[in-house]
Amino acid sequence: MSPLKAAQSNEWLRRIMRCFDAAIAMGVSSLVLLLVPHITFSNEYYLFLMVIGGLLLPAVGEFLGLYQPWRGRSLYSMLGAYWLSWLATIVLLSLLLVATQNTANFSRLWMGSASLAVLTTGSAMRVVLYLYLALRRWVWNSPPELGQNMTSTAAGGMTWTAPRF
Repeated sequence: MSPLKAAQSNEWLRRIMRCFDAAIAMGVSSLVLLLVPHITFSNEYYLFLMVIGGLLLPAVGEFLGLYQPWRGRSLYSMLGAYWLSWLATIVLLSLLLVATQNTANFSRLWMGSASLAVLTTGSAMRVVLYLYLALRRWVWNSPPELGQNMTSTAAGGMTWTAPRF
């Protein structure tokens, strides 16, 4: 793959991860809103805060280096960047609520449980993706079994195949 195509592919992956993080933040906080009693989903304050938080997390993550390439990075450094981005997002959302004097409009139970649920879900998804990529790399780099040949695939890659009898 040429360096230009690799850079373009890397940029698309970064965009997908930003959308993934925003969707997790909005989706998980919406689910927590449905599960917390005595709060209606039609309250526009909560919807507004979920959208702001969902868009702020990728922006803060980009600033703190969350979307750097995963090659050569440890799982702990990636989770540390995610947790730092999450903490900065929560602090900025809290400062926004204090500055606009809207802290009385939100349930502290929802704020705490939604923020912890977003942190847990986002971290778990990153661990699962990291382990999937590590397993794929391990399988790809494993030596062939006795009697297997390397053949090309339709997608342009290579795979190990056993001879047919």
